[in-house]
Amino acid sequence: MDERHKRYIRDVGEPLEGASEKASASLGMVAFALAAGFVVGLSVWAVYRVSAALTNLLWVDGGRVVSNLLEGFGIPAWWLPLAICGLGGLAIGAFTVRFGGEPAPLPQVLATVKRMGGYRLEKPAASVVGFLLPLVFGGAVGPEAGLSGIIAAACTAINEKLKAAGVRIKGVAAQADVTVSAALSAVFATPLAGIVIASQDGMPQAADPRSFDFHRKAKVVLYTASAIGAAGGVVLFGWLLGAEAGLPRLEGAAPGAGELRWGIVCIAFGWAGAAIFHVSYLGFSALSRRVGDHAIAKPLVAGLVLGVLAIPLPLVLFPGEVQIGEVMEGWAFMGAVVLVATGLAKCAVTPLCINFGWRGGHFFPCIFAGVAIGYGVAAAAGIDPMFCACMACATLVAGVQRNPWVALALLLLCFPARDIVWLGLACLVGAYLPVPGRARAPQAIDEP
Repeated sequence: MDERHKRYIRDVGEPLEGASEKASASLGMVAFALAAGFVVGLSVWAVYRVSAALTNLLWVDGGRVVSNLLEGFGIPAWWLPLAICGLGGLAIGAFTVRFGGEPAPLPQVLATVKRMGGYRLEKPAASVVGFLLPLVFGGAVGPEAGLSGIIAAACTAINEKLKAAGVRIKGVAAQADVTVSAALSAVFATPLAGIVIASQDGMPQAADPRSFDFHRKAKVVLYTASAIGAAGGVVLFGWLLGAEAGLPRLEGAAPGAGELRWGIVCIAFGWAGAAIFHVSYLGFSALSRRVGDHAIAKPLVAGLVLGVLAIPLPLVLFPGEVQIGEVMEGWAFMGAVVLVATGLAKCAVTPLCINFGWRGGHFFPCIFAGVAIGYGVAAAAGIDPMFCACMACATLVAGVQRNPWVALALLLLCFPARDIVWLGLACLVGAYLPVPGRARAPQAIDEP
């Protein structure tokens, strides 16, 4: 062992002498994880509010201005999505060329944190803007990718400042790792998502002396503490200021005996959505590589395609957490064909956005797509919409992730625990049904 590693071990991994000292250190790390998670939860909630305010400013207030301009040229106002999404593509491309700041995929953030013990952003301010632009302009991508990287980088910087000031906290090498769990819990508004996703062993890892005394069981304990703190921060802030973050909660499923056969139909449509996602991802990824480095043209094309699709199917826009509420309220009047088409279109346009410069995650759009498809089947069959949404959504999300446990952890944030039998069954079916062109590990799915 070289001197550098010995110095590191003396700083953060000195063996403790007594049982009481070990207990106090463990309690201290858990307390730190809770506190860090709480701060992360507040930060995530604040970012959500900023994103929502900017989105409202652009699409509601700015939309009126753009609509008036379009009507002044004799162009109907229903072309508004094409105008705003096209403008968004130009803005994303131009900003990336000038400043950089594209959000890193969530798998890349997790892998870097686990391998290096921290995460860094070359241009923090540009990364914040690069994270917000696709969301504000209506991109069919989720916030989990860029937000997790920003928070992990911020916590890594704080850790380095503490060390430079002479403050040593045992387990400091895992603090950024823990904050990723907290960030995921806050983004999805449930502790279970952060615990399960962050504790997955599927990420590439290299031997690192900084993780020598931080075993999996200890990690899960700290992941749990940080996740609970983060979810608590989101709930508290939402309660105090009267607004919520994350996906809405759906009611429990109560299918009748004659409705169970429709579960097969929901599974079939959910599988179709997952297959469309994988085919689209592979196709747009290959097309992006073939087109080459056209940093403005590719986001512009993605924005125009997104805008064209949004004219007949407006709910293909945005990550989906707000749109799920719209589907729940108005599904009976939207029509079965529109709902199913919206869900399947979302499965195609999200990979387009990810691979053509509108960087973000796929979790929220896929959950929305599954819910929309389920409500569409319910509208056609006249049966319990919660059961259909449960079966279609679980099949689709598990089919995309290829991991039933991660899918189940994510879906319990919007479906009640009493639906776990239906969710678990559909997750198993979706995860193990073959889908076209699926050869890579599920964690690599967001990597363009």
